[in-house]
Amino acid sequence: MKTGVPIHEYRRLYPLEQVPEKMRAHGLDAVDYSDLYNTESRLFLLDEEAFERTLRYERSVLENGGITVGQIHGPWRYPPKDDTPDERAKWLEAMKKGVRAAAYLGAPYMVVHPLMPYGIGGLEHSEEIFCINAEHFTRLCEYAKDYPVTVCLENMPYPNFPLSTVSQVLAFVKHINKNNFKVCLDTGHANVLGTPPGKAARLLGSYLAALHVHDNKGNSDSHFHIGEGTIDWQDFAAALQEIGFSGVVSAEPNIRGDYTPEQISERQVLLAKNLRKIADNTCD
Repeated sequence: MKTGVPIHEYRRLYPLEQVPEKMRAHGLDAVDYSDLYNTESRLFLLDEEAFERTLRYERSVLENGGITVGQIHGPWRYPPKDDTPDERAKWLEAMKKGVRAAAYLGAPYMVVHPLMPYGIGGLEHSEEIFCINAEHFTRLCEYAKDYPVTVCLENMPYPNFPLSTVSQVLAFVKHINKNNFKVCLDTGHANVLGTPPGKAARLLGSYLAALHVHDNKGNSDSHFHIGEGTIDWQDFAAALQEIGFSGVVSAEPNIRGDYTPEQISERQVLLAKNLRKIADNTCD
């Protein structure tokens, strides 16, 4: 298994051409391409020709430097704006552009969040929310079948949203029943809602395609580094081995903005070591 982090953690410190060398020096060999998260960004607003050219160039820089684009994070906005058909149609087009981006980058997976027409709540509208998302992701997967990209739905940390828990997301993905629709397990989100990530991985089995790995103390989505919260990483690593997961162990912890570059480098080295322990099932 490869190990990685979101690319923006390096892009904010170094020019792209220096990123592969810095990452490999820290012990990492993959990225979650996170620069497409914001649809108002300069990159996302490029016309299609420039968009493709830019992403193919960035792919070449990363791959020539020994870094794989293991997955991308598809478009997301907070607070959500999914309450009207027009907004949902716009968001479908944004996610389609994300599929194309993943293909240009050579990423096999695009991680996405569910549509949230009532914000992060809506339990009383569970059936409607299920139907809205079913229509949306059926159409997205139909579009994505022409690209070598699998859409991965991420579990959420919101207790009052009806597509949050790992079991809810799994049931939804099974309902859609598309070969190119799988699950991204966010360990921190699962922990917040009371599901140990090891248990979650075993539940998902072959439906688990991508990971967002970070820690917390079970009471908020803190995005701590591995070992700073309450997650049982030894059990999680064992679960990944049991189900035969072979993808990227991709981390998503916050790195404080007041750290110096030297402190950030130290944190990334430690993170890479911990990710490797998970990948090799050698956690203490």
